[in-house]
Amino acid sequence: MDRKVALQIRWEEDWRAMLPPTAENGFKYVSMAFGDGINFFEDDWEDEIREMKAMLDELGLVCIMTHAPYYNLLISVEILDEKMELALMRCIKATVMLGADLMAVHPRAWLRNELEDIEKSYFYNMQNLLPLVKEAERLGCRIGIENLPTYPNWAVTFYSNFPEEHKRLIDDFNSPAVCGVWDFGHAHLATENQAEAIGILGSRIKGTHVHDNFRKYDDHLPPTEGEIDWAVMMQALKATGFDGYLTLEVQYYDWLKQGAEAIAARVRHLYDCVAKADEYLNA
Repeated sequence: MDRKVALQIRWEEDWRAMLPPTAENGFKYVSMAFGDGINFFEDDWEDEIREMKAMLDELGLVCIMTHAPYYNLLISVEILDEKMELALMRCIKATVMLGADLMAVHPRAWLRNELEDIEKSYFYNMQNLLPLVKEAERLGCRIGIENLPTYPNWAVTFYSNFPEEHKRLIDDFNSPAVCGVWDFGHAHLATENQAEAIGILGSRIKGTHVHDNFRKYDDHLPPTEGEIDWAVMMQALKATGFDGYLTLEVQYYDWLKQGAEAIAARVRHLYDCVAKADEYLNA
């Protein structure tokens, strides 16, 4: 069975070592994440993207999504960094070069003294994301706006953690190049009724980040290793008409150097975890 499940691979954590065991242990699809975007600052960045695409093709892997570089969430949204903005724009081209059609992006919050002004957050996100949306329209891909977490006992919130904010930001671009990426782990931190939040976003959801936690930290655990009820979440997602990929977004830097056999065993375990969520989705 061709399960529509993907593993997210991070550019800065030896993607060349991760891709072969990914292909050899169940996965046919990947998402490529570009972290702090520092590699996009180099003049020869396109050469590495071409190398990445060649390796994907050789291994029979398909890149279905990318994760754009992102600012520290505590940097207020009106503050722009020229290099980061360049990296974001270049990531759209990289997305197309890799054959993907969706780039997940983090919206940002307008913050003062750890408090957020929702309307200013909305205004600056519309302003800052517009050039990316125009470039995505030009190149023929989509910007997937992601929901962010709210951490327990923090005064600060992050824009798009409430589904009404997330929905508004997507809708007001009024562009086929803008959609939603639903992050289950983030939503579990932000709300006690994630299924209802998924329903509010509905068919806007075109991509996912699948990971688990215990509603304390953004642990990025594999599904079934935290407390999220995946049967309930997948049925809520199914009700939206979702027909995209379940993209596993987990931490792996702690075991990447444990040797090929350990990496292979871990990747097989990750595949089994996300395949269980896929079974719920297709039940």
